[in-house]
Order: sequence, then structure tokens, then C-alpha cells
Amino acid sequence: MGLFDKIKKMLNGEDTNTKTESPEEKQKQGKEEPKATISSSESSEATQILQDKEERVSFKLEQEEKKNTGEDSSLQETAFAEAQNVVELEELSINRIVNKLSALSYANIKLQKLVFHFRENRGDISSVQGETLFKGDRFLVDLKSKLEEKDIAFARAVEIETIFNSKAVDDFTPITNHVSVEVLTPQDIHTQKKAMITALSGVLEKESYEIESRKKPYLIGRGRNPSLPSGRMIKNDIVFIEPTQNSNEEEKLNRYVSRSILLIAYNHEINKFELGRTAFMYDSNHIVKINRLTEMGGINEIKVNTTKINIPLEDEDQIIINGKVNLLFEVLED
Repeated sequence: MGLFDKIKKMLNGEDTNTKTESPEEKQKQGKEEPKATISSSESSEATQILQDKEERVSFKLEQEEKKNTGEDSSLQETAFAEAQNVVELEELSINRIVNKLSALSYANIKLQKLVFHFRENRGDISSVQGETLFKGDRFLVDLKSKLEEKDIAFARAVEIETIFNSKAVDDFTPITNHVSVEVLTPQDIHTQKKAMITALSGVLEKESYEIESRKKPYLIGRGRNPSLPSGRMIKNDIVFIEPTQNSNEEEKLNRYVSRSILLIAYNHEINKFELGRTAFMYDSNHIVKINRLTEMGGINEIKVNTTKINIPLEDEDQIIINGKVNLLFEVLED
């Protein structure tokens, strides 16, 4: 029997002997109920191992805190070092999640979902170990126990999701160099985060553009880096190609799109993307409207004719530019 098995059985009040005897045999042989024992050398070794593990976890958390607060610039390269084993990975993960929830600014927080972002693919050994841990029943039991200690609420059924080869791994709370965790509350779950823009008429540089709830608005116009009359150059995020003499009829429709005409911005107060006119080349002769299907199957036309008001977008809205160019807006599911 291994040392840690003996420790586990001792803590549970179980016999550490591998041989089992019936009560009659014990009485016949005049034996007493054996007590769980670990030799002094084994006990000393176990204590040292547990102390070393606790010190490693504590040291790593201290490293990260110093890095985040700028106390020690020499830690820039060594922060978030690897966990030595699955037990340590669990401790690091739970501490990160609890600290993240404790730091949230709004009241009545409740853990609803955890998304673990892995840097490597699913077959990588670190990904296999991480997914096995995070999707195991024991992890949630230990996490909920820690949350209860901190008086942090959580949903009855906390969801666990894993994403491999994640492009967003550096955007969320790091656990190790290989994995980070996105902590979601009910407010986060119901927040619209991503959408897709596709051209139904007219030609974009890309087949479609995926947009997300960032702070900076997405600029829409003809050309990637057009020059304005003022001499200023702008950077369009959703780009209509510049038509040429050899362009086909569909590409020539892009002439109805100005170099800077629209923007899409995410409004965190209403949890929706909004469409607006840019002020760079505002021209009231350029007509922009939103076509929206009604519940009765009709079409509701909403004009976007000022730079002062942005219009909230709904799933499957069509953005019509000068009656010729048509963009489809689609909400993406999480």
C-alpha cells in the first residue's frame, strides 16, 4: 500500500493493513481491533510532502500577485508556472475562480458557468489532464465547498465548458501557461457577445466578419485604409473592396458605399450591438436603413439618418445602403 493511500485511510479512520480477518478469527487469535498506524518516518515524509505542495501553491499565488501589482518586474517571465500535479492544478484553479468572483464589482454575484480555455489541442497531455479534472464530479464539489466558505453564491448546476486551441486563452484569468478560466455569472450568460456580418449584395473583403462586444466600435466603409478629404486616414474594420474597371457587376455596387459610412458598437447597458452613422464623411444624401421582419411577416423600416442616434440591432436585421448594398446582421449563440 502506498504512502498516500495509508494517509487517506488513516484520515478516514480505516485500517491500513492489507489483510482482512473476520471477527471470529480475531477473537480466536486474541487479537484486538488494529489501529491505523503510520511509521514515524512515513509520517515525517508525508508531512514534508504536503508542506512542500502548500508552499509551491502559496509561492505561485504570491508570484502572480506581485506581477499583477508590479512589485517585482523580475517575475514577468516566471509567473503562472506549471502545476506539479493534478492536485496542485485543482488548488490553483479554485483559488483563481474564488478570487475572480470576490473581485467582481457588482452585487448579488452568483457563479453560473466556467469556461476553461486551453492553449493546445485536445490531444495534448496538459489538455487531457485539465479536462479530466475540470469535468470530474470532485472538482465542483471542492469548488462549491470553497465558495461556501467565502459566502459566494453559485447555481445549483454550474456548467463546465472546455475550449481547445482557444484564441482567447490570454483574455481570461490564467491558471497555468496552458489554460485560463472564464468565470460567468447569470448576467454574463445573458449578455449578447458575438455577431456575424455578411454581404447579401455588394462585395466585402472577407466572406463574413465576426464581431464581439469590445469597447471600440467597428467601422464600415469602402477600402481598408481610405484617406478622408481632411487628409486623415482611417482604418475600416468591415471592408468593402474598391471596385475597378475590370470589376463585375456585383463588385461595382460597392460604389454606393462611401469610404466611411457606418459603425457598429456594443452597448453594455442594454446588451446589444447598435448601428450608427460615422461623422467622418456624413452625407445626408447617403440613405441608410434597417429592414426588420415583424412577427406578422411584414418588414419594419428604420432609418439611420443622423450621427446622434444609434439603433439597436436585432438578429437577422438587414442593413441597406443607398438601396443597393445589403448587409445581414446575425447574432451568434455562445
